[in-house]
Amino acid sequence: MPGRVAKWKRIKYEAYKRLSLKQEQAALGKELLLGGEYAYYEELAVLAGENKEAFYRRIIAELREAGGWRSRDVYLRLILENNDLPELMDYVRTAPSEIETHAERLATDYRDEVLQIYERYIDRQAEQSTDRKGYRAVCGVIKRYKKIAGEARQAEVVSRLKAAYGRRPAFMDELAKLS
Repeated sequence: MPGRVAKWKRIKYEAYKRLSLKQEQAALGKELLLGGEYAYYEELAVLAGENKEAFYRRIIAELREAGGWRSRDVYLRLILENNDLPELMDYVRTAPSEIETHAERLATDYRDEVLQIYERYIDRQAEQSTDRKGYRAVCGVIKRYKKIAGEARQAEVVSRLKAAYGRRPAFMDELAKLS
């Protein structure tokens, strides 16, 4: 929430808290949380009066639906802090560019799917690259992919890219450095 409105809502929340207006406090706290203010999560969990897991599931669903980068950041922070791997995997499915950030955490439980998403991500990056700087970036992704997939899978990806982009000499140079 931008500037003054957010500040006003935080002040209003504190007033509700001091006046023990629990319903109003909960409603405004939820609005602030969905607007990207993570600090209100714990207090909301207490105010909700339901078990913590049920509250977590409900808030995660609402954050997922809310859209916007602020609520996405709160959503991601919550699932990472709770080590909610199924929810994190769902997130990576919808945002494949995040695979690099979360691959190590997800690889133990979702290895095949992580590798598949990673490979599609590499292919997309290679497709969009048009200069040596971009090709180096793709090779950097491939190096990080190797940590998860192993050398054999990396070699398969490299050979597939060499076959697909053989007419890009700068890309071939960069891919050769991986071998």
